[in-house]
Amino acid sequence: MKALLIAINYYHEDSEFLGLELLNAVLLQNSIASEILQVEYDYPIENYDKLFNNISLDDLLFVGFSPVYTIFREVKELSEYIKNKKPNIHICAGGSAVSNSIKETFEYLKYLDSIVIGEGEITILELLNRLINNQNLNNLEGIAYKQNGMVVINDNRGIINDMDRLPWANRTMIDNNTKIARMQTARGCEGDCSFCAESRIFNIKQTKNPWRGRSVINIVDEMEYIVNEKGIREFDFIDNSFEDPFSINGPNRLYEFAQEIIKRKLNVYYKVMMRTENINKISTSIWKALKKSGLVRVLLGIESGSQDTLNIFSKRATVNQNEIAYKFLLNELKINVIGSFIMFQPYMSIDEILSNIGFIFKIGIQHSYRTFINQIAVFSGTPIFEKMKHDGLLTKDYSITNPYGYFFKDKKVGTICNKTIEVFSLLNHNDELEKTLNLLNFIFDEVIKKEKNNVGLYKLRNEIDIVKGKLGNEMLNIFEIIINNSQEDIVNFQPQIKNIQKTNSDATITLSKIYRELLKILV
Repeated sequence: MKALLIAINYYHEDSEFLGLELLNAVLLQNSIASEILQVEYDYPIENYDKLFNNISLDDLLFVGFSPVYTIFREVKELSEYIKNKKPNIHICAGGSAVSNSIKETFEYLKYLDSIVIGEGEITILELLNRLINNQNLNNLEGIAYKQNGMVVINDNRGIINDMDRLPWANRTMIDNNTKIARMQTARGCEGDCSFCAESRIFNIKQTKNPWRGRSVINIVDEMEYIVNEKGIREFDFIDNSFEDPFSINGPNRLYEFAQEIIKRKLNVYYKVMMRTENINKISTSIWKALKKSGLVRVLLGIESGSQDTLNIFSKRATVNQNEIAYKFLLNELKINVIGSFIMFQPYMSIDEILSNIGFIFKIGIQHSYRTFINQIAVFSGTPIFEKMKHDGLLTKDYSITNPYGYFFKDKKVGTICNKTIEVFSLLNHNDELEKTLNLLNFIFDEVIKKEKNNVGLYKLRNEIDIVKGKLGNEMLNIFEIIINNSQEDIVNFQPQIKNIQKTNSDATITLSKIYRELLKILV
């Protein structure tokens, strides 16, 4: 008998599902047959039989999912299909979306047998062993399950303190099309953002210091293995805050990590996520070491240009610190920066929208259409969810499949939010432009290493800045029109939409030319 972990690929991209690969590794390490099946989002129900051409349902004891709000429908349909074929297969779900919404998940996923609450590696192993030995689930920590039609929620399991005891992810999802390997070096976060559900899954028992990390040697050993065995040199670290535990020895850990990569001459590139309040507290020598070791991009949790909103989000950084950190990384350290930004939240005022506009223009991220349409997703179990529930802002449409089911305190802000998303949804082509811009920034870093004094390079960089400027002006223009005319029918925005589409088309041609020029220099 074996376990099957199903990954539903919502974005249709060649990427890893690291959480499932980690669970798969734990099961295989303990001699439990297991594999991962990837299913594309919106896969036709009538073709489900084809999915299991190479997998015998008769051999399956267990099927596991890790649903998020965008794929609950697919999980529901697949669960129903499997149960109708083989009623005795145990179906389980895990992850942050279900750990904090246990009863709602069982109500929506009627064919579900159990939920893993919090970290899954130890719990899923014990669960499988009980299923194999035909034992009940009484007192199994970290599990919720159905018994005689009733939901039973067992005690939570404590956190995994020794991260090095876990096996490396079993990277069966890396294939010839995969360019980036995902890695996790730690769990928990010293920040406490009011909207973050993910970090709370790693601290289900609410311990005082939820952060724990792998040793530097263990991390770099795995990177070296992936470079040598998989031929991949680019890494995406999914730690909530790569610089943690900042209050203890985070900066030293960063330096040791960088030095270990440099010592082994791995020639890798990597991306991380950080909190802005810590950026300028990290010494220049550590930043230089990180760059030398392959750091090429930092995603900063900026979130807003309004201090009132930052306070609601329980962010530790101020608006001024956000600006300083962004410009320091981009202008002084020449590191590619992406600013995570939430334009709309239910407690904001019109003045706060205007503050956001001023801020994104000041730091230069107005070319990104996502900056304008990001609306906070509210998840059960988070402080902001509890506040909104208390304040009566959750609508009857709010659910595990709709984290946007809420009212805005200022109805006009809600109208502007809805109209902005409606109008900007017609500009989806801009998403590809953003990816191209990020790729060009990455290539620039490589080319400059080889051609530091090439004047032509800086001319090309200037051309990119001009493209971003034009895109940004168009974005700001249409957004300001929406603010002042949010009641208008979408047809009245067509002239502005056509202007942006024309700018997008011109930008695509220009960026393609720059891309070809850069590749000539790089090769």
